[in-house]
Amino acid sequence: MFDIDEYNELTQHIENYEAIGLANLLPFEQSDYKEKKQRLTNASFRVETLPELRYVMEQLIPSEETIIKILCHENDHAIIAETLGVHHTGYGVVIFQNGQVYEKKITFPKHLTQEEINIISKEILQAPEMYSKGKMSNNNKADLLQTNNRILAKEL
Repeated sequence: MFDIDEYNELTQHIENYEAIGLANLLPFEQSDYKEKKQRLTNASFRVETLPELRYVMEQLIPSEETIIKILCHENDHAIIAETLGVHHTGYGVVIFQNGQVYEKKITFPKHLTQEEINIISKEILQAPEMYSKGKMSNNNKADLLQTNNRILAKEL
């Protein structure tokens, strides 16, 4: 296990290496990348469904109220991702010394541009604020549907 600062530093190094491209790394950088990825893998595990996530949280979090809030929050992200045509593939759970962090795992269709990915990512991130609290207006729903239809039209 490691603390949040170590986790942030570790993930930043991994992201930097991946941005460069693994094929472009020097041998010592490839070795460092593999070591960091393995360290992250050793401190994490993956679940695919909300019931599995609930089971994990019941082992880690004593408050039922907190568990329900987290599950609702994560479900909102998943619903909007799927609505926008982005495949939600589960939850990665990283264990820390002082708690836990939940990271959504999604797969964007390959035909999307980076700009479209950024727009969709923003909508997915904002999902809990709009969806759970009943703040999603008919205009918001229409915008989501329109974006989804545009994405699906590109797949044809």
